Amino acid sequence: IPQQINLILIAFIAMIILVFLARVLVTIIKIHRMKNNLMKNEKKTRNILPLVEKIGLKNKVSIIKDARPFAFCLGIRNPRIYISTKTVSIMTKKQLEAILLHEKYHLEHADSLTLFIGSLPQLLFPFFPILPKLLERYKIEREIKADKQAIKELRTTRPVIGVLKKLLETHSVSPIF
Repeated sequence: IPQQINLILIAFIAMIILVFLARVLVTIIKIHRMKNNLMKNEKKTRNILPLVEKIGLKNKVSIIKDARPFAFCLGIRNPRIYISTKTVSIMTKKQLEAILLHEKYHLEHADSLTLFIGSLPQLLFPFFPILPKLLERYKIEREIKADKQAIKELRTTRPVIGVLKKLLETHSVSPIF
């Protein structure tokens, strides 16, 4: 019986590891598919290129043709900022700068990778209700820090507040995480 218990325990641990690896693989595939779908709708536009270059985000921003307003940073190995044509059309230049500075913070601090790694324990231990709450608090903290960085660089809160108002008035898309 002791040998059978060891075998059962090893089989159980192996099954947990396989399920975990499968869930990680599925998450990576979803991220990859989302990036591919976004890039299918990429629009080459030059109207915000000077702003992108001024902020230091050359070759890091993709404009996506979409009627919904959104802007987010996505990617594990090569993160990029994705911003919709709707966002570009409804925001002022200063508001777009605030958005890009906010997303630049996420890009420079590898927040997509950090959130991905932070979600792994949740995949492994879905029965611990504290893990999703901790991850959510971390996300909120990172959003606040990104806003603070944009405010610091712009030296005013007005554009960030304007962006938030406009996004609350319209239906915006949430990023994958």
